[in-house]
Amino acid sequence: MKGLYGLKAFYSRLLSPVSNLAVRAKLSPDLFTWLGVLGGVLGGFGLANGLSLLVAVSVLVRLAGANLDGVVARARGLESRRGFWVNELGDRLGDWALFAGVLWLGFDPLATFALMLAVALPTAASLWGVLRFDHPRINGGPFGKTERSFSLVLLAFALEFFAKPATSPTFVVVWAGVVVVGSLVTAGMRVQRIRVANRGARA
Repeated sequence: MKGLYGLKAFYSRLLSPVSNLAVRAKLSPDLFTWLGVLGGVLGGFGLANGLSLLVAVSVLVRLAGANLDGVVARARGLESRRGFWVNELGDRLGDWALFAGVLWLGFDPLATFALMLAVALPTAASLWGVLRFDHPRINGGPFGKTERSFSLVLLAFALEFFAKPATSPTFVVVWAGVVVVGSLVTAGMRVQRIRVANRGARA
């Protein structure tokens, strides 16, 4: 199940003027990895300060950076193991920066830590497949990076335009529950796909 990840090709075409310019200018793919992290930081700031439009724009920047680093690396022939891990590090930092904004909404720090672990599980499952079976990295839904990011946009708009002070904590708790369950289901599905594809393979 690809989920919103299925729109990646469309987003890549939309960003093609930027990627073409980056290739001509010989820009490093890492630049876009860190642009994605910056998008995550701005999104977390926007969430903490009730700026839903900033959250929406920041998520688009975050996903653009995550898209462009790979596109530019392939176009320039710069794909490498180092680049793979820099991309993974940037993705996790961008994710965590986005979700850290809930701390300023009064969300319990321990619950926030658990949330951070949960959102990393789908990636951990994919990397387990890469490292143990040399399985191609699995992306997509039902609740992958794109769904997680846009769920945060929905939360930001809900808090700014629909929630009242008395109900805001409920909105955050319900949202966090959806994210945790969605992340667990996605991680489980990825592990199952990897096991089925590599049944009989040696550890």
